[in-house]
Amino acid sequence: FHISVIKNVTNSQDNEHSFVRIIFHSPSAMNVLRDTVLVQRHIREAFVKEISFRCTDLRHANRIVQEIKTMRRLVQQRESEKLERATLVKQEKLVQGRGRVPILHDVWIRPTLGGRGKKMTGTLEAHTNGFRYHSPKGEKLDVMYGNIKHAFFQPAEKEMICLIHFHLYNDIMVGKKKSKEVQLYTEVMDVVQTLDAGRRNAYDPDEIEDEQRERERRNRVNAEYNSYVKKVTDLWERDHAEKKLEFDIPFRELGFPGVPHKTTSFLLPTVYALVDLIETPFFVLTLSEVAVVNLERVGFGLKNFDMVFVFKDFEREPHRVDAIPSNVVEQVKEWLNSVNLKYYENKMNLVWKPILKTIKEDPQGFIEGGGWEFLNMEASEDEDEEEESEEFEPSASESESEEEDDDE
Repeated sequence: FHISVIKNVTNSQDNEHSFVRIIFHSPSAMNVLRDTVLVQRHIREAFVKEISFRCTDLRHANRIVQEIKTMRRLVQQRESEKLERATLVKQEKLVQGRGRVPILHDVWIRPTLGGRGKKMTGTLEAHTNGFRYHSPKGEKLDVMYGNIKHAFFQPAEKEMICLIHFHLYNDIMVGKKKSKEVQLYTEVMDVVQTLDAGRRNAYDPDEIEDEQRERERRNRVNAEYNSYVKKVTDLWERDHAEKKLEFDIPFRELGFPGVPHKTTSFLLPTVYALVDLIETPFFVLTLSEVAVVNLERVGFGLKNFDMVFVFKDFEREPHRVDAIPSNVVEQVKEWLNSVNLKYYENKMNLVWKPILKTIKEDPQGFIEGGGWEFLNMEASEDEDEEEESEEFEPSASESESEEEDDDE
């Protein structure tokens, strides 16, 4: 039997014996849709549903079960990787530069390349048509300039790392998984602290020395990254001006907290995007792809509000950033105005799936009906007030009777 036909394997013990039970994939009478492709191909064949073995050597039985499970996992990973590679857009080959090329030493990579053994730092080289990261263990990763949608450089200010981040047009294989995000970073301070560090006072000579050392390291790492970014920028301007590549640096003073995925992050606007490059999964939202922004749950004395980005491509699901503190709502509005993004305010959360479905069914009617103005709740409230005032205007006969009463 091939390992892929095994559905599950278990081991149970009874006194002096161990029973290894192997369950195979077989046609399901209850739900044919759940059958594997292998079963569906051979639906008319006879199938063995399960086999049980009795063994007196308990250790041997445990070892067999673990080996089968390990083999199943490795085969599934291999098949999954093969399927992911089949969906990738073919990339050009890296052309290595002649002579000295810009090199950044002692950098970590995220996502990791997935090699075994101790993780090690590597080097990032800028060649003729792309970057190459390689580690001392021989692992390497190429990122082509033509596949870079956004390049970010974020110096270490209040964070523990200084980083360069690439957001790509098309996925590439990073280790055994495909990704559109590749980040190279260096830690600027020690993650591990000594046990007595928490008991030191502010005037402890050792504490002052540690702070000075961390400050010097932070400045040195930032300077190294800044120098590397300038060299790469010169290379891009000289040889790849048509690609209009440049490093985008986040504006920390415009940042605000929010939940772009499942955890709270500190979001930083850049010239072309809104990003969180510290927490994983990374968050990169291209501003030029946004049609409109809706600020939801604004008012009612709530502590937080939500922000929904609706994309120009209506096939894409709108992206929500939840739980933004209400005290930064004016700051967020100013930022949206500065990047020319139209925004609206609502006092409740909207269900966007049926809204976009209606727009896609009749785009011309959507435009003729005022476009996104249906989100303008203030305008609709003003119209309602005007209609109410018109309804309560006195008629001509009522006005005449009132005048007669006044004359009397």
